[in-house]
Amino acid sequence: MPVKAETKLKEILIRPEAAQILQEYGVPCLNCPLGEGEIPYLTLGQVAEFYGLDLEGLLQDLNQLESGENKKLIIYCDGGARGNPGPAALGVAIYRPCGELIREISKFLGEKTNNQAEYLALIEALKQARELGGKDLQIILDSQLVVRQLKGEYRIRNHQLQQLAQKVKELEQNFTKVTFEHRPREENRHADTLVNQALNMIK
Repeated sequence: MPVKAETKLKEILIRPEAAQILQEYGVPCLNCPLGEGEIPYLTLGQVAEFYGLDLEGLLQDLNQLESGENKKLIIYCDGGARGNPGPAALGVAIYRPCGELIREISKFLGEKTNNQAEYLALIEALKQARELGGKDLQIILDSQLVVRQLKGEYRIRNHQLQQLAQKVKELEQNFTKVTFEHRPREENRHADTLVNQALNMIK
């Protein structure tokens, strides 16, 4: 059922994802000056007017959510090996756009190369995002090589990496949008910590 300006907030807040969108627009939902008892019974139009929001944009985002097209996830992933090849692990941290951590994975991979571990981390990230129902993915890695390979800027010469990259492309088909971004390691600290957490468990 489409969301309209006259839709009451209590009907929208049934979905946690909708509450998240409202928070991103600057509505503190139930914790606001209008009072916890009053705001759920206001219409979306009234709330937009009170907070000075872009009603048209808000309606568009909420209705995209209803159609399953606006589930954005921000994913930090990393893979690494101690030795090349050597004992390897992956780390994946998945956030909502509002900054809420919703899932983290730390997994030992056995003996792999660094690049294999990076690709396996990415594959794990895509599988987890599919399970969470994500549609729009922003994936952050600290491997510039892998990002450029996935964008087609560098050729993949290693046969095993070609197979892993093909798996990534297959998994991408589950989503409406996937972007890969290279960031410095210090901006990918959470995923890096998860990698080391798994490696430190090895006796």
